[in-house]
Amino acid sequence: MVENDGHSEVVYKPTTKVKDKVLLENQNKQKDSAFLYFTATIVSLVSSSGLCSYIWMSPALAVLKLDDQNLNPIGRPVTPFEESIIGGIWLIGSIAGNLMLGKLPDIFGRKKIMILISILMIIGYSVLAFSSTIYIIYIARLITGIAFGMYLPLLSVYLFEISESHNRGKFGSFICLFLTLSSGYVFLLATFFSLKVFTFLCALPAALCLLCFLFVPETPMHLVSKGDRKGATKALRKLRGRDDVRKEVEEIESLLNECSRGKNKTILEALRTPGLKRALFLAVSVNSLQQLIGQTAILGYLTSIFVSAGISPDFASIISCLVQLPSTIIAAMLVDKLGRRVLLLISLTTYGTAIVLLGVYFYLKHLNFDFGSFSWLPVASVILMFIGYCIGMGVIPIILASEVLPNDIKSVGMSITVFCAGVFASVTVFGFPIVMEYLGLYWCFWICGIVSFLAAIFVYYCVPETKGKSVAEIQKMLNS
Repeated sequence: MVENDGHSEVVYKPTTKVKDKVLLENQNKQKDSAFLYFTATIVSLVSSSGLCSYIWMSPALAVLKLDDQNLNPIGRPVTPFEESIIGGIWLIGSIAGNLMLGKLPDIFGRKKIMILISILMIIGYSVLAFSSTIYIIYIARLITGIAFGMYLPLLSVYLFEISESHNRGKFGSFICLFLTLSSGYVFLLATFFSLKVFTFLCALPAALCLLCFLFVPETPMHLVSKGDRKGATKALRKLRGRDDVRKEVEEIESLLNECSRGKNKTILEALRTPGLKRALFLAVSVNSLQQLIGQTAILGYLTSIFVSAGISPDFASIISCLVQLPSTIIAAMLVDKLGRRVLLLISLTTYGTAIVLLGVYFYLKHLNFDFGSFSWLPVASVILMFIGYCIGMGVIPIILASEVLPNDIKSVGMSITVFCAGVFASVTVFGFPIVMEYLGLYWCFWICGIVSFLAAIFVYYCVPETKGKSVAEIQKMLNS
């Protein structure tokens, strides 16, 4: 209360909470720079080329099962055992890539390692394109799996470090956006090109991005950690589209100084911290559940599933493009507005419902049920399944992991997270054909549906909301 011309006047001072809210609103109003979009697009595009190497097996197996030596590069149909190895060895490579990454990005920098991985990916595709025996296919699949396994956790770290609190979810969603694009890209290419040309075209995104890496900066956080304050300032000016970035540089320095207190700790010593235990548990759990709900396995066997449902395999490419892409874009727009938990819950319940219905369809088909006017059920279920996955579980797990893991162990923590997810992905991919053979395709879907509903319960009770929170606020929340 102050005196003004003999009259008392009440002056309200905004609280810290109100100031923070106003600051966040102002940040949201500020447009993200075109260069930030360009950078996020280029680095994410490589991941689409990486996932193409996994989805490659879906249309390629149809060729590798042919007797025609002019079309089949190995000259004979692959056996069911060889088919299983073609699918599984990529995942083994992915797991190995997670383990190999370790602290390489912290030592050499995020950008340099991303370039090396892109080159490795192109080499793997080149070997795959000229494969003439099943063993060379195994080697090529292993190489591309290693490249993808190294790139995915590194990409999430890179996107996290170039983003801000108010747009972290949006740019983190670029990973899923380009992974989704890769699905439609693969099926469309397979429709029009021979296996060799199709394989080379799968490597095209990575090859194009190698040229664009000349314009992509190192992350400001890594530059500051190496004492290059001038380089960090220059990178931030480009990424933010403004000259005054001094405050953000100081915040990065403060954050790294805080992290440096435990710099000499090993990962096992650091795990004694309750907050880090919870962060790693959340990151590993959500990303492992992403694999256990079965989308990775279903994507690999999508062509076979469509054939079993009596639907043209070419329809898979149309479904992938027309359903997954818009769903992922919507998720990217909503993740910083609705929050992570809400989208995860909507995603899991929608996906679970759709996949259970798909199981019901195949069970009734097994009983020779005449669907008549209900022949649309498998198509509708697949569409709903894709929508459910893309609006939450396809986008958020990797974003959540990069948000909750503290900066001093983020690279190692992301490697552990993706490694565990890769193990469970391997379990689902190896187990899918076995369950399909001995229990029926419908049980594959029912098991995935049960896991989806259990995952929704886990998210409701165990996963905190990180929307709009700074790194320091998230760590404080996890340690409380």
